[in-house]
Amino acid sequence: MKHATLRALAALLCLLLAVGAAACGENPGQAAAPTPDAAAAPERDAVAVEVGDKYAVTYGEVEEAYNYLVEMMSYYGMAAPTAEADIESYQNEALAMLVETRKLLYFADELGVGALSEQDEADVQALVDADMEYYMEGFRATAEDEGAEDVDARAYELFDEELAAYEMHMDHIEYAEYLYEMYAEQQVIENLETHIRSTAAIDADDVQAYYDQLVESQTAAYAEDPSLYFDEEENFEMNGGDPSVVVPEGYLRVKAIAVFPQGTLDASYEEKTAQMADYEAEYGRLALTGADAARRSEIETLYAALKLETDGMYAAYMQDAKAKIDEAHALLEAGGDFDEVLASHGEDPTFTDYTLIAERGRLMSETAGADDWDDALRAAALALADGAYSDVVQVGDAYYILCRVGGEAAGTRPLDEVHDAVEAAALLAEQDSVWAEQEAEWDEDDSMLVYHEEVYRSIGK
Repeated sequence: MKHATLRALAALLCLLLAVGAAACGENPGQAAAPTPDAAAAPERDAVAVEVGDKYAVTYGEVEEAYNYLVEMMSYYGMAAPTAEADIESYQNEALAMLVETRKLLYFADELGVGALSEQDEADVQALVDADMEYYMEGFRATAEDEGAEDVDARAYELFDEELAAYEMHMDHIEYAEYLYEMYAEQQVIENLETHIRSTAAIDADDVQAYYDQLVESQTAAYAEDPSLYFDEEENFEMNGGDPSVVVPEGYLRVKAIAVFPQGTLDASYEEKTAQMADYEAEYGRLALTGADAARRSEIETLYAALKLETDGMYAAYMQDAKAKIDEAHALLEAGGDFDEVLASHGEDPTFTDYTLIAERGRLMSETAGADDWDDALRAAALALADGAYSDVVQVGDAYYILCRVGGEAAGTRPLDEVHDAVEAAALLAEQDSVWAEQEAEWDEDDSMLVYHEEVYRSIGK
């Protein structure tokens, strides 16, 4: 197993520090201080920006963020900046990314939500442990390949070596601490956002207004493209957000018990089926001209043998799935409840992991060729009466039993029918607005910042 390098992670960590929008080109601080000699660069922990009395951005952090920005620009064919104004623009962008996070931590403290709970700390530590174990798996594999006597000890050495190679300026223990700090900051900011969003409130008039807006926008959108209904309503049923309050014509609800094969086909299956295709092409050419009857006979024999062999391979690959779907069908035939059999035998997470779809069934367009369901499954569902289930249907390497729930009533749903979903969507929109407004206000407030340009203006020069 080849381990992933830490370079990508280092870059990711820089990005994760950017919680808000980074204002590229914004010039923080006062007039530029004299540029120090690059040979006398500040210590990595020298304070570049003070953020209140508790938080700071260091020279090392700015340098890493600056280098990351330069590297990212190189991917797009842009050379590293050389003009002083361009260099300082990059410096400012790097600073903005880092300062934004520290400012949010500052405001979290101001509002009394800057401390992590015991559960928060446990969650953060779990993230750190998972990350460290992920990387250690790779380093252990390398150590084993080297024949190391003490695999773990050598793996930690490799970890430290790679950290050094990418100038992370820390060993694996410090790196774990760095990860903890990063994830802890993220959690504090999440808690801050949750706190601010909790201040949002709406009333009945807000719900009515949001409903009216949905009716207006969806009526226009679905009139132009009815297929949008499938995507938008399914997204709502899976992820929440805006419900569909307007339903176009031509939709029904279907539930499906789906079973898929496990494992893989015999390694030679593709090779043998490719050979069969070659035989088919050769046979067709000969048949068209009536030439070489002996070769055609030979091809027939060879082809039949390969088909028998590949059919056996495929049957072996599918046999467990076939047995499971047949068992599900037998349970239904014995009077079993479709939802119960779906829960015990179905393997499609669409029907097992999403409550609304599990209850209602999944939308299906009645229009042949629509891209929501396979047409063979669509035809099977359309042939059913409401509440009836199909025989086993195979599509590709999957087996299905469908149950037609019923047609989707077209028209505009009255507010009382969708009230709770609309209210939740309206509240979510208000929460988004409250948080965005608060972020914008904080972004304008630099009263807690003290810039030390003499510390960071040498970066990149």
